Amino acid sequence: MVIAARANPDSKILLDQHGRRARKLRISLTEACNLRCVYCMPEHAKFASPSELLTPEELLRITRELVSLGVDSIRITGGEPTVRPEFLKIAQGLCEIEGVSVGLTTNGMHLSELAR
Repeated sequence: MVIAARANPDSKILLDQHGRRARKLRISLTEACNLRCVYCMPEHAKFASPSELLTPEELLRITRELVSLGVDSIRITGGEPTVRPEFLKIAQGLCEIEGVSVGLTTNGMHLSELAR
């Protein structure tokens, strides 16, 4: 999420600490990945438990609120976002929010399976 953003009470948009409008949202669905690339995966990685992650409903509710404050671009990331069990539910919910573009950063290993 946009860490340094604050709502501008007069115009109901998100502004960062320099007064710039926050339009982009990056949502990391998981830390986990299905590959063990040496440049991004520590040897003894410890991941958050599923109970520590936001539920799909929580992610969508927060995202809709941020869109109402001016966010118009969403990037789904991870780790590898497609390894999250609720990936399709979350991606579909994000794509149904009006007024935003949704992109995905993935290694592509699961895309042919998910496309079905």
